[in-house]
Amino acid sequence: MFYSLSRFFTQHAAYQLLFNSFAQVPVEELATDKRLIVHALAVTNVFSNVLDNLHDHEFLTEILQKIGRKHHRGLSKEAFEVKVEMEFKAHHSQQLSETIKVIKNS
Repeated sequence: MFYSLSRFFTQHAAYQLLFNSFAQVPVEELATDKRLIVHALAVTNVFSNVLDNLHDHEFLTEILQKIGRKHHRGLSKEAFEVKVEMEFKAHHSQQLSETIKVIKNS
């Protein structure tokens, strides 16, 4: 996960500046930066919770709304969707990619 985040920031450098904890870390050091690794683990945990609870619409609504509130800080809806989609595609199967589209459209 942290390698895909470092790759994401290589391709979309402006988004790195939105993360105070590693905004100033040189791109070539991101893959081993402890702050990025901690963030990547948190992202992985959220994805795991979402996937484990696909059957629970109430839980999904709550966790996805919480993520949306936490990521509201200057990140447009389009930028958030690009980020989520890129990370998701990097680590999950096509079936899971279709699931996120269903969630986004509900």
